[in-house]
Amino acid sequence: MSEAGNQCDLLAGPDGSSTMINLHAAPVYDEPSPSLLHSLFFIEQVCLGLTAQISAMALLGWLFPGLRHSLPSVLLQINGPQALSALCCSLGFFLAEPDRSPTAQLPTWIFAGITLLLSVSSIPFGNHRFLTTFSHIVPIIPIDGSIGSFNGGAPARSAIAFALLAIVTVLVRAGTPFLHRLANITKITICLLVVNLFWEFTLTAAGAVTPSQVNPVSLPTLACLMLLSFVAVLSGSELGVFRIYFGSSIGSRVARWLLPVLIFLQCFREAVRGRILLSPTGPLSFVAPVLTSIATVVLFALVWVIARRINRMENEIRDLTLRDGLTGLYNVKGFHLLGESALLSARRARMPFAVLFIDLDKLKEINDTHGHHIGSAALTETAKLLATSFRENDIIGRIGGDEFAAAGQFTLDTITAIIQRLHAVTAARNPELQRRFPLSFSIGYAIASGNSSESLRDLIAKADMAMYQDKKSARRA
Repeated sequence: MSEAGNQCDLLAGPDGSSTMINLHAAPVYDEPSPSLLHSLFFIEQVCLGLTAQISAMALLGWLFPGLRHSLPSVLLQINGPQALSALCCSLGFFLAEPDRSPTAQLPTWIFAGITLLLSVSSIPFGNHRFLTTFSHIVPIIPIDGSIGSFNGGAPARSAIAFALLAIVTVLVRAGTPFLHRLANITKITICLLVVNLFWEFTLTAAGAVTPSQVNPVSLPTLACLMLLSFVAVLSGSELGVFRIYFGSSIGSRVARWLLPVLIFLQCFREAVRGRILLSPTGPLSFVAPVLTSIATVVLFALVWVIARRINRMENEIRDLTLRDGLTGLYNVKGFHLLGESALLSARRARMPFAVLFIDLDKLKEINDTHGHHIGSAALTETAKLLATSFRENDIIGRIGGDEFAAAGQFTLDTITAIIQRLHAVTAARNPELQRRFPLSFSIGYAIASGNSSESLRDLIAKADMAMYQDKKSARRA
């Protein structure tokens, strides 16, 4: 069944029932990784706990001056309203759980409202700041934050970031597409603000810029903002614009480790550039060429690492599609694909090429007598014996239930030696199996000369016939 704009199909079940599936549904590889989401939930709780601890300790120091001497001085660099905003934000995110009733969501709205009111009141409008008026309403909240060189008044961007975080706590579990898009836009804006504040603080600490030029936020304020923005990105990540970083596909895996590398490289480059420009003895005429050369080398190395990483992932995917899940050998598709390529290579080099067909004897009897799990163990043991008997560059595959094949540049002498080795390692292994399923094989082979035009399928068919002759001979013996 199909309709315009909503194509669906019916999938018949084993009991005759049918299930409607959406042909335009999102592919499985776009879905976030469940194991990664589970780990990120734990990280999210840790971030909220750290934010609550930092902000609560700073707020206690401001509310009770007698405790300040027992607290780290760095915590007192964040002023009272921002400490309370960070605490309310962390509590709001902690309570913003999905599928909760409107009554259960009320504490989240309350904490978001407090944070929004504090943040908007802290934003200076010209020479006036509404926090002064708010302090008369809530007199226990201190408004003076002039401790340390970093805290001569918090920048307006940090107050805006706290206000946006309060909005995200409400929108993060919204149920409509419009509110989801609004939450994504808000998250992106928060990330831009926090990244800007982070760079200002880092470049100032590195000496690339002077504090009077940017007036950076304090360290605890920046720590709270970074932790809360990370939680905002993680919250609802399975639905948001950042979901690409939490998937299990190649692009998601590359993006997860590439993003922090690029951020670090950019910050490091700007820090070095600022240090050189501020140095009174720095060779200013060589700054641009040197930094450009370094950036070129770093980007070249980064591209090399990315290409190597993607190639490794593609090899893993290829192994998943070309390997047999039980034995680890090549499956039918993998054996034919690599076998045809090896046959063409041998034909171009005018080298002999052969296919061996190996059949595991009495697998049905093993399954009937001992059970299918013992039969699977026999197949796995056969794969190990074959891997031991053949060379590393030979192509070995499981092409049937109890049928295996090997292909490579074999001569008659090589085949004879391999068969003898396989029988020898099998005879040595059978006593170790306690005779639950003693292994034995019937083997046939077919050899193509260097100028032969036989295909891989022709060689497999000839080797199969030879294997049956060997099986009949064994039965007569």
